[in-house]
Amino acid sequence: MGMSKWLCHGRWWLILWTFLPLMGVVAGETEPPERVMFEAPRVGTQTVWRLVDQSGERSVTHTVLDDVSDFDGRPVFRESNGRVTQVFNAVNNNWIATLDNRGEVTLSAEPDTGTYNWPLWVGKQWLASYRYTDHEQQKSINPVVRNWKVVAYESVTVPAGTFDAFVIEGTPVSDQSWKRSLWFVPQLGTHVRHVQQRAEQTAVAELILITRP
Repeated sequence: MGMSKWLCHGRWWLILWTFLPLMGVVAGETEPPERVMFEAPRVGTQTVWRLVDQSGERSVTHTVLDDVSDFDGRPVFRESNGRVTQVFNAVNNNWIATLDNRGEVTLSAEPDTGTYNWPLWVGKQWLASYRYTDHEQQKSINPVVRNWKVVAYESVTVPAGTFDAFVIEGTPVSDQSWKRSLWFVPQLGTHVRHVQQRAEQTAVAELILITRP
């Protein structure tokens, strides 16, 4: 799965303070916060990511297109990189679908990827199972199953700054898909780093910047 596809699984946005630099503004917590929940981002929120994989290094900007809306009876928010639109569950931040520039579904997860399971705490575990479909190729993987665990609460440094984050790891069970690790920052409401590994391949996404209207 290419970088543009795997980044959508897990997506997201940091809150940028207008008058304070991001660097180091939330690092230094000694204990993780309790009952960490998710709140959907505002329309117009933009995030810039640095992507590194076997094809090289590049950056991509994502923009939240709307407030919470409906998608097949589920509350969602949509985010675009200028080429495709990603659809996320507004309740849990899990990826549901990718739309082309005509609004047609090209990729989907049913019911969703199950990457996040709220609230978060160190030691929490859950099993996520979903049907992944490539609608253009008319191919499906069913089920895709991952064991997820919150393995630590630690400091992480990315281009956007240094933050205290929950480390969430997903290990594939039913197929040869990527092992995934995310660093989720509770005070900011999103992950800031996402690493995927499979055999000799590694793909990394790190947050560079976020702006919020």
